[in-house]
Amino acid sequence: MRLHILKKYITVGALCLMTLAGCRDFLEEETKGLLSEEQIPQNLEGAQALAFAPYQIWVEGATLYGRWLHLWELGTDDMSATSSRKPDGMIADHVRRQVNPNDARIYGDIWVPLWKGIEDCNKAIELIQKIEPVEIDTTGIEPHQINQYKQIEATLITEERKKALIGEVRTMRALNYYYLVRMWGDVPFVTKSQNKFSEMEMQPRVDVDSIYSTLIEEDLKYAISVLPETYPDNFRGRMTKSSANVILADVYLTRASWRKTAAGPLVKGDPVYYDSAMKYSLDVIENTAGFRLEEQEMIIDGDTVPAYGIPWVMPFSNESLVEFGSKAGILGEAIPLTEYASSNHKTDAFWRGKAQGQNMRGGSGWYMPTPDLFLSFEPGDLRRKWGMLTKSKMYDGGMGYSAPMFHKMVSPNRYKRRQTESGYTSNDDDLHFVMYRVADAMLIYAEAANEVYGGPTGMAYEQINRLRSRAGLPDLYPNKSQNEFRASVWEERRAELHGECKRKFDLVRTNRLKQKAGNRENFYYTNSNPDLEAELGTSVYSTTQDPVVYPEHEYLWPISLNELSIHPHWTQNSGY
Repeated sequence: MRLHILKKYITVGALCLMTLAGCRDFLEEETKGLLSEEQIPQNLEGAQALAFAPYQIWVEGATLYGRWLHLWELGTDDMSATSSRKPDGMIADHVRRQVNPNDARIYGDIWVPLWKGIEDCNKAIELIQKIEPVEIDTTGIEPHQINQYKQIEATLITEERKKALIGEVRTMRALNYYYLVRMWGDVPFVTKSQNKFSEMEMQPRVDVDSIYSTLIEEDLKYAISVLPETYPDNFRGRMTKSSANVILADVYLTRASWRKTAAGPLVKGDPVYYDSAMKYSLDVIENTAGFRLEEQEMIIDGDTVPAYGIPWVMPFSNESLVEFGSKAGILGEAIPLTEYASSNHKTDAFWRGKAQGQNMRGGSGWYMPTPDLFLSFEPGDLRRKWGMLTKSKMYDGGMGYSAPMFHKMVSPNRYKRRQTESGYTSNDDDLHFVMYRVADAMLIYAEAANEVYGGPTGMAYEQINRLRSRAGLPDLYPNKSQNEFRASVWEERRAELHGECKRKFDLVRTNRLKQKAGNRENFYYTNSNPDLEAELGTSVYSTTQDPVVYPEHEYLWPISLNELSIHPHWTQNSGY
């Protein structure tokens, strides 16, 4: 299976770099039995292992998208925790909008892994650059020896392959930094491995714009110039030219928009960046590598999957541009996200199978769609029908019903398999995390083109209408004004990208977070979910916590007190 092949190489790379990680926990770990720098093979295999190591933080199940990054979304108009009990202590501050610098989760499970990934990238770049490239001179080779030499050449670290691997690593570094600056604002500018506490301690926080222009953008532009268009099937899931293009397009869309500064004020970006967002998203749309919008439904494991759902059911689909496979991880740990995103409502017994107790590895109900999101879809939108999971076949063939859940985070098959497969646990799952798709590029292009040209172009309409057609909806009305089309694109983004951890980023950059989060609809009404209403015996009910006005200082997260103790010259983000 191609996923397992990739994970095998990630494991090797992780072992190569674990002794060189740049956070305190890793510097203090016992490193007996791990590879040293001198033991890393000075060939293509060694270089690949180094390049694959930075993927580790995204595929393991204990942190980031496997568990905690969705805290960023909690309290928006799209996501909240279940109302059937008081918020759990680990998420209570996020639901009540009382986030503080003592929060262990956002520090230990988001900030630290992102920096570990950056350290892995910096060390990988340094070590790959030291590997001498090898070229085969085929002058005078007999014709019958050509194939043999080609086989040998395929195992060598040529200059071209060396540059591509560095481009792959720089894409990962840019991605990690992109999350850091949007979540915390000003952060250190670190492009060399940090192996001493004294080196880390002296790092100042650098202005976000400088991080964007001199690190994130430069990394991605370099990557675009050297990355391949695609890889063989056994390496699908690695960063490609289109991966770097879509990330860079998103970066420019963000830079043209609003952001919260560490000092406090909200500032508007430079609209000149819309032109770059349009350019790089168009490069994705017009790619020649076969990445495309999935537009035909498929039969998978006996179930009809609409085109919209294919990227989450078929690993590394044609639509996927940045995807991290098997959140259960490379070290065998479980994936709590599927539990946290499952409802714990009393009517949802079908998720656990026949005769299973309510609390027997059921659902925590931490990451739940709000009624506001569920009710925001247009009638007949297939994105709600598939994406808002409200019913599913039980393991015994019957039908079960539930309050809405994010289908992108929850697979009902895991409960079915728990009843029928030996050794399968409720925290196992085969869902992947799809970070960027061709659909992202289409939405970015439509929004950026509308700003560049002072109104929607024909191609901007085409991108939105293709997404709407796939969702079973009619085309947008023509001749919309710039403001009307902008609002339409924002609504399409909400429907298309729900459950992908992008709503808060969107609301911050469009300066609507406080307005939308504090005024969301919190009740379902008649015929919103008829099957569940029949079981409940009522048509008006709430499943999520009451909305709380979003304080403006929480547009950024606080710098952890742990980090401030290491960097006493740093200033805390405004409002904390």
